[in-house]
Formats: sequence, structure tokens, C-alpha cells
Amino acid sequence: MDAEAWRRVEDLYHAAAQLTGAQRERFLDKSCAGDGSLRAEVESLLGYETSVDAFIEAPALDVAARLMAGDWSSNNASLSGTTIANFRILDKIGEGGMGVVYEAEDLRLGRRVALKFLSAHVGSNPDALARFDAEARAASALNHPNICTIHSVQDHGGRPFIEMERLEGQTLRERIAHRRLDVSEVVSLGLQIADGLEAAHARGIVHRDLTPGNVFCTERGAKILDFGIAKLGVASDADSGSVIGTASYMSPEQARGEPVDLRTDLFSFGALLYEMATGLAAFRGRSAASIRQAVLTAEPIPPRGLMPALPADLERIILKALRKDRDERYQRASDLRSDLERVQSQGVGRRRFWVGAAAIVMLLTAGTIAYLSSRIGSGELLDSANLRLRQVTHNAPEYSSSGGTISADGRYVAYSDPRGIHILEIETGETRRVAESENPPGNARWDLSPGWVADGSGFVVNLRATDTAAGSSVWMVGVSGAPRRLREGAEALSVSPDGSAIAFTPDAIERTYRSLWLMDNDGQNARTLFGADSGHSLSGLSWSPDGSRVAYLRSDDSGLRVAIETRPVAGGPASVIARGGESDIFQGVAWLRDGRLLYSMRHTVASTSAGTVPCTHWEMRLDSRTGAPQGAPRRLAGWLPQCVGPLSFSADGKRVLFQQWALQDAIHIAELDANGQRTTASRLTSTQGRNIPSGWTPDNRSLVYVSDGGGQTALVRQSIDADMPQPISAEPGILGAARLTPDGAEVLYLVASRRPFSRGTQRVMRVPIAGGTSHEVVVGTFVDGGARCTVLPTRLCAIAERSADARQITFTALELPGARGRELARFDADSNGDYRWALSPDGTRIAVLNTRSASIAILSLTGMPPHAFGMPGHPTLGYVSWTSDGNRLLLPSIDARGATLLSVDLQGNARLLWQQPGALDISGIPSPDGRRVAVWLRSSIDSFWLAESP
Repeated sequence: MDAEAWRRVEDLYHAAAQLTGAQRERFLDKSCAGDGSLRAEVESLLGYETSVDAFIEAPALDVAARLMAGDWSSNNASLSGTTIANFRILDKIGEGGMGVVYEAEDLRLGRRVALKFLSAHVGSNPDALARFDAEARAASALNHPNICTIHSVQDHGGRPFIEMERLEGQTLRERIAHRRLDVSEVVSLGLQIADGLEAAHARGIVHRDLTPGNVFCTERGAKILDFGIAKLGVASDADSGSVIGTASYMSPEQARGEPVDLRTDLFSFGALLYEMATGLAAFRGRSAASIRQAVLTAEPIPPRGLMPALPADLERIILKALRKDRDERYQRASDLRSDLERVQSQGVGRRRFWVGAAAIVMLLTAGTIAYLSSRIGSGELLDSANLRLRQVTHNAPEYSSSGGTISADGRYVAYSDPRGIHILEIETGETRRVAESENPPGNARWDLSPGWVADGSGFVVNLRATDTAAGSSVWMVGVSGAPRRLREGAEALSVSPDGSAIAFTPDAIERTYRSLWLMDNDGQNARTLFGADSGHSLSGLSWSPDGSRVAYLRSDDSGLRVAIETRPVAGGPASVIARGGESDIFQGVAWLRDGRLLYSMRHTVASTSAGTVPCTHWEMRLDSRTGAPQGAPRRLAGWLPQCVGPLSFSADGKRVLFQQWALQDAIHIAELDANGQRTTASRLTSTQGRNIPSGWTPDNRSLVYVSDGGGQTALVRQSIDADMPQPISAEPGILGAARLTPDGAEVLYLVASRRPFSRGTQRVMRVPIAGGTSHEVVVGTFVDGGARCTVLPTRLCAIAERSADARQITFTALELPGARGRELARFDADSNGDYRWALSPDGTRIAVLNTRSASIAILSLTGMPPHAFGMPGHPTLGYVSWTSDGNRLLLPSIDARGATLLSVDLQGNARLLWQQPGALDISGIPSPDGRRVAVWLRSSIDSFWLAESP
């Protein structure tokens, strides 16, 4: 294998190593394109990397693969069954680029050992062999419980081998892959690794390739493998400029080929702690080269941005170890160990913290936390001795689960996904799909939020065809049997504690309602309870334990949830029990059987990390008869910053069902043929959280987008050939709406109002595309985000604003550097319509989409009459954009099954451009030359978990 072929194998290996399961298979199918030998080489490395038995791994995959490129393996016959010196060779237990590892019996001492035979290729390099011998003998002098012991260094027929202790267990890589480590494990294993490093460094031995594959976990603790042999087969770092180490864990000085010292190991240790704590590598990319570039230039996402439950002190330790400048990071392993000991002494090591998946945002329920606090006491909220967690759904992203609820007796969990409604029996794990719930009509979806009836015989669901109650119906689903319709044109909210009544509304719009009604559990005897005051609406509903009152959220005319109220079911005035401040809004209520009401407050922040929204969680005890607070609210779970999701309790409160979910935005670059049909596609973004495309540079080579993957929301620019974006602006409050000016010299972007959660003033800003000082252009409240612009040679940018009565939309030119210009057009709007719009590339037309009616109007700016068309069969459409030639529109079509990007001519004839099952949203922005489209995909990874207390 020549050097070029090796580079190809290396790049594919590092890219595939970031993926798992079907994703990895699809990637290899596409990347290897039928080249069986190429795929075999990559899969060989992957299999070697993840093998359970390969407990002594190659210390540097770069070196290993270069040795493999020399085709040494063909000269290495199996030694199984032979006797060498005083060793009887048993079975091969690992193989890789550095050699082969066998289990053997030491006939002289009667013990099992591991023999690592170095490749024949090494024996042909006298300098490498001499250096290996010196370093391996130095490493054999290490005798420490956290270092794999080297018993001897010997030779067999010119092939050197190492006699090592035989370990039982798994590598740290395998442990991380199988399950997330809690904080106590991270700290405990970290202390053991630090001890091993300190012992080696005291003897002047630097590992140079500390990775999860080179740490082995046994019943007695952690063992570091392969000390002193990472430089095997190459000249010294300083002499040759060689880059030695595994890309994701090497230090900046290693990536530059500079001399290394013990602080190099401490950087790698920091990367190891980062992955142990978050489940993600600190530095990622699509190739070894891009990962090394990230090591040199990129700052990792702060660990608490991915795992908010991590102690702040542990995050500080990790980030200090990962300082680019070795003089700024830890100078000795003992210093790092001391800081870890302080974290452990604070009791964190004895507490179990749990949050959602890698890069990702987990929504924990305040109800779970509050309930457990009442059982455990006011001090420790999450004690592993009193809490058992288990995941009850494991759906793939294209079948993400949505609403879920647990039965009152705690026996069943019901949940829905795109395939229908499912009932899971908790104890047996048996799951069945409810008959006649598959393939709901049109764009309808099942909503299970109302909950189970008290006797556990069934549960109430909504079949929601639109975001209004007029398009919904209420159904009863039994543990056995098909769904039974109870009421049309209504949306159920909650089932009373005794199961006799169902609270519902006939006038819901987007989960808010104006009036509350009751009906019997058979759908009969409907009667009104109360309505919202003028200019207000209601949302959320929870019954008091005795069923005599209900609690709900009241919203003002701007839609903000400003107060929690209770009312008697029998009739009477509302009691306000909590009010929100200007910068806070309420996030859900739950009235528990012990009389406590749980709620959360969402708070404003300057920026978010990967979509995280900060909340505080509170409880107050209420009098069930009067609804009056009994004492002041008490804050819960101060360490948990995220907002709560839906929660469902069993009747005895010992089981709580909650949902973990993470929104993921990805931008793909689709290549188009001469007919505008997609040919190939590749993913551009590699970060989690929000990534929202804004526009192309005039050279068609870079994309500008808004991202919060770096820990704060920022406007960034990324070449389609690059792996990492470059920042343009990170102004607080920046929104996803941004566009390039016609010449591509500046970016117009939108900044939210300084008043938190306000629907008021927004600011259109401009900033040079290379970054620099931002300037305000105009202020107002804009339709569908900020500005839209043409491409050269036309120079026009525009904004859209709605009239005070919401019945007209005015399109106005922008006069840069900062003023409103002439009026371009007016459009008669539906006051209840939700509008998206796009300016054609040549500035002659505006496309206006009403997402509520799925209708598109084409307005002429040159005096031609407007025309409109509908999209039958596509009731839910999203963002609209023009193709580069101005002859077609790109329109998203979203339904319960996923998202589709359509290319539509101006008569409404559509053809498929991209289809993504399970996606929540999609849009496309064509490049100026029409050869590419930046495709934005939003998806959600959802799963339900059960928290149980004895």
C-alpha cells in the first residue's frame, strides 16, 4: 500500500470512527464506492479499534497503519499451539498494526500472561528496534497498580516480544461506548489514571498516546497500557517532524511535530476526561487532518454545555488540562490528581448525576426531582441508592417517539411514534401496537398528553390534524382493543384523578385555549366550566389530588405565560398563586397527590449552548380545597439549568415517566445536475444544536450560517471544503435569520429585542463577512425574520412588516448602510396567517407563502399582475426560497412521516429534491451558480425513561 492509499485509509478510518451502526455502514457504502480492498482495510482498523479482546491496542494508529501499509502481516504465521521459551501459546486475543497479542501460559511460574509479538517489519529497522528495546525496558521497571505490568522483553527468531500481565475486563473505549459514565466513575477512574501517569513521569517516561483504547478497566480499577512504545518505528519527534499519536487525543505540540514532555500526556488526559464526562470526543472532524487542525485551533464545547449536571469544578479541571499552551495547563499529574480529589471530597463522587445523550440536550422533569426530594429529604436530591433509571423506548431518529404516559397502577407505558400508538408492559418489556392507530389520515398525529384513566383500563388521546381543536378529535384507547372516538372538534387536556371526567376545549390553537369544558369519560354530558378573560388565553392543566380544583397557566395578549391560577371545578373565581416577572415565563404545572404544585420558570439568556434553555424549578404546597399557597415557593434542583418536559406519575408516585430529547440541526451540501436534480450530497456541519443556513458567498464556495455548536450563538462562515467554521459575529441575541448583501461583502442578520420574550422590536444589523464591527441598519418587527437580498448584478435588499391590524404586509427596500427606502409592494394578508417570503434573485418578484393555507402568491415588482397557486397534498409547508435561475421555488413539505424538499415551478408542479423520514423540518438555499443547494434538516432524537423509587 503506497502513501497515497494509506492517507485515504486514514481519512476514512477517522471519519467512520465518529459514526456507529447503520450510519457507519452507509458512510462506508458511499465512500468506498465498491472498492472492496479499501473497505476491508478501513474495517480492519475499525474492528481492531473496537474489539473487546484487543485489550492491548496499538498506541498510535497512524504508526500502526503505516506498518500495515508495509504489508507485514503476510509474514506473520499464527503461533497458537506452539511453545516458545517457557511459554505455551494458547489463543490469539488481539491483532493490529503493531503486532499480534497472544494469551500464553508461563510454564515456569504457572501463570497466564499476554505476549505481544512485534511485527517482522520492526525487526528490519535496527534503529527502531534498539529504541524500542531501551524504552520497553524502561517501562518494564514501572511497578504500579494502575499500569499494565511488563514482565520481560524477549526475542524469538528475530521477532521481539513483550511479556505482559494478562488483564480481564474491557477497555475504557468499550465502557464509554456501552453506557454513559456517571460523575463518580469519571472522578474515580480519573484519579487512578492520574496515579499511573504520576508514577511513569517520575521515571521520565512519557506515554505519548493516552487514549480510551490504552486504558483498561478491570474489577480492581484502571490500568494504563503500552507505556513507552508509542514512538516505535519512527525517528524522534524533533528530528523527523513526525506526528505521533491518535489524532483526537494528541496535544498541539504533537500535532505540530514538536518535542513532547509529560505535559503532553496531561493534555491527552484532559481529552480522555472530556470524553468520559460527556460521551463525545473533545476534538472531532471528518479526517485525521481536520481533527489535528481542531486540536491546534478550535476550543472544545464546555463540558457543562453538553452535560449540565457536571460539577463546575470538574469542568474547570478538564478545560485547564486542554489548554493549547503547555505552560498554561497542568504541569504535573499530581496537581491534576489533587484537584480531582477535591471534587471527590465534595461528595460529588458519591452522587449519581444523569442527563441525556452526547451533544445533546436532555429535558428532565421537575416533577421527578421534586418527588424524589420529598422521599429522600431536603439535602440530597438524587441519591443513587434511592433511584433507579431505565430507558423504556429505543427508537431510531426516523421513528422518534413523541407523547407518552404511564398508567396509574404503574404497569404500562403508552407512547406514540410515526408508526402509531404503542403499549409497553413495563415488567416484561413486551410492546404491542394498538390496532387501527397506524397511518393516521393526512397529516394527523396522535397526542397522548391527556393521560390514563384511574383504573388503568385505558387512556385518552387526541388525534390532531392541525394546531387547532377544530381539526382534532378525542379518543379512548383500551389496553386491548381499537381506539374509540369520544368527540369531534375538541382537544382533551387531562383526565380527572378518579377517571370519571375529561377536561377538554373546543377552541385550542397551538396548545392554548380560551375556554375549559368537562365531559364524562364516555364523551357525553359536555358542560362548560369557565373561560379566559378578554385578551388572555390558558394553557396546561393539572387536577388537584381530590379533583375539586384545576391549576393552569394564564397567558397575556402577547402570548407570554404570566401567571399560575387555580379554580374550583364546581365554579368560582380564579386564585392567582404565582406571577412571572418581565424576564421570566412559566413552563408547565403538575399538582401531585401529596398537595405540592411543581412548576418551572424559563429565563432569558444572552446566548444558548446547543439549544439549551435555562430554567429554575420550584414547588409550593397548596390547599386542595381553596387552592391557596401554604408557605413560600421552594426552589428545587439548583444544579439543573434546563427546562422541564412532560411528566407522568403512577398513582403511588413511585414511578415517573419522562422524556429525553435533543434537537439536531444539520446542513448538507447537495450537488445538482444540469436539470436541477440531486446527484450526490455530503454533510457540512459537524456540531450539535442549531445550524441554520443564511446564504452563499458569490464564489459559490462558502456558506454563511447561524450556529450555537461552539457554546454560544454566532454567525459563522464555512468553506464547503473545510471541516470547521470561522466566526463572523457572536452578538448576544442573534437569531437564525441572516442574508448576504448582493455583493457578498456584508451579512445582514437579525438580533432579538432587548426585552426578554417580547414580540416587539428587532434589529437588523450588518457586519463585514470577514468579521469586525457590526452596525444597526433598521429597527422594527419583521415578518419571517430579517432582510432578503438579490444577487449581482441586481443590488436590492428588502424587509417585510405587518400592519397594526395584521391585514397587510408591506415590503420595503433597504438603503444601506442604514435606512428604509421605497415601498416595493403590499400584500393583503389573513390576520391569522403565518407567512414566509423570498425575494427573487433578480429582484423582480416576491414569493409569499401562507403556511396555514399552503398557498403561494407571486408578486411582481415590475407592474405585472400577481398570481397564486396552491399545493394540494402538501398541507404543511415551510420556508420558501428561489432557485438561482428564478424559475422555480424550493418548498418544504412536512408531515407526520418526515420532511420533504420540493422543487416547484410557478404553476405549482412539484418534483422531489430531498426526502428525510423522521425529520421535523427542512429548507434549501441554492448557490448563485445553481450547482448546489444547502439543505437544512432538523431532527429530534427522543426516548422515554422511567425513574423508580423503592
